[in-house]
Amino acid sequence: IARMKHGALLSDILYCGKCGALMIHSFTKKKNKSYRYYVCQTAHKKGKQACPTKNIGAAEIESFIFERIKEIGRDPQLIETTILRMRKELERQKDLLNSQKSRLKKEIEEMESESIRLKGKLLLAEYEERNDIKKRISDINEVLSEKRRLMQENSLDIAELEQRFLMEDEAKEAFSIFDPVWDALHPAEQARIAALIIDKAVYDPENGRITITFRPKGMKELSLELNSKD
Repeated sequence: IARMKHGALLSDILYCGKCGALMIHSFTKKKNKSYRYYVCQTAHKKGKQACPTKNIGAAEIESFIFERIKEIGRDPQLIETTILRMRKELERQKDLLNSQKSRLKKEIEEMESESIRLKGKLLLAEYEERNDIKKRISDINEVLSEKRRLMQENSLDIAELEQRFLMEDEAKEAFSIFDPVWDALHPAEQARIAALIIDKAVYDPENGRITITFRPKGMKELSLELNSKD
């Protein structure tokens, strides 16, 4: 098989629901006609014994996914449901980040207290003990520096996450490009927009179900982009 990204609307977006691997966009030629499809990376590299997911036609799955997005854009109730799901996922991520922040804060406080204790001990220590205590203080300061860096990153991640919370009008604006504008767009522009708003699409080979996860930040960006053109 040959790999190609040209014309692949779900490149780096579509995943195998069986093994979790990325599904690669490929093509083959039959009777002078190119046939595009997505193949599970695990099945491609290690064979069907590693993952039984069969190849799926690219045009069919791309059409299915983007028709589904069009349906969401036409139905206010579906938009509301989609926003609710995205908000729940963002809340889950925020809870994880806040838990990490609490853990880091506790670890930093404990290490700072230990550093202060050791510095006090150093003042009273015998000469033979001083080098060992200094090394322990140095080791603690090195770890503290890394913990503080992680704490700063965590705070930035939380602030960035809060910017992703999507408003209903922003979602409507983003979904509006799919119907009727979508079909008139150049494939390269379709691929750009797909990568912007879709985090991943998971294909379950057992029941043919496809689960789409959207990128709230990307939808905000698309909404702003569309409004700037008005």
